[in-house]
Amino acid sequence: MIDANYAGTVVTFDKGEDSNCELSGFVLTRGSDIKAGAILCDGASPRISHCVIAGNRCYDTLPAEPNSGTIYCRNSDIIIDQCTISGNYGGSQGAALLFANCEAAISNSIITDNLPEQILVADGNEPLVSYCNIEGLWPDGIGNIDVDPNFVMEGLWTNVTEPDGIWVDGDYHLASRAGHWDPIFMRWDTDPFSSPCID
Repeated sequence: MIDANYAGTVVTFDKGEDSNCELSGFVLTRGSDIKAGAILCDGASPRISHCVIAGNRCYDTLPAEPNSGTIYCRNSDIIIDQCTISGNYGGSQGAALLFANCEAAISNSIITDNLPEQILVADGNEPLVSYCNIEGLWPDGIGNIDVDPNFVMEGLWTNVTEPDGIWVDGDYHLASRAGHWDPIFMRWDTDPFSSPCID
């Protein structure tokens, strides 16, 4: 887990990182910034995979900062694969994923329960989105669905738009009749149903 403790953006790519740069297998949480809550990608081309990005926010200034995002990408080529992006606030004029002049590909990911929007394109091409579960359903791409992913337990914000807002962690494993590991009680628990996002 990379926990920014509300002190700024969690991860930044702004040194021309290319496709050999990969961020994989992390939980990115409690990022808080004007422009980018969890990931700032400016002039870089990283790959983000197998990450849970939850409980990050862009706080508003007066007047509100336009075009902010939990993941903010500008002049970049980015790949997002097999990630869960949920419970984030992109600022009053932003989104969970904001792209400006980017070539972006998103696949096999869950993008849900983010405010105020899931994906926003400020300038340039729309991202190529395939086999994702997106709240509100992304209009283009193949294999995309819009269903409740049935997480074991969603996280929760108290006063997400306020500087003193606090994020309470959730469990973003998918519910499964086969079961999931409970790290708190150190046991294997089964669920009464399985998430439609499994496989």
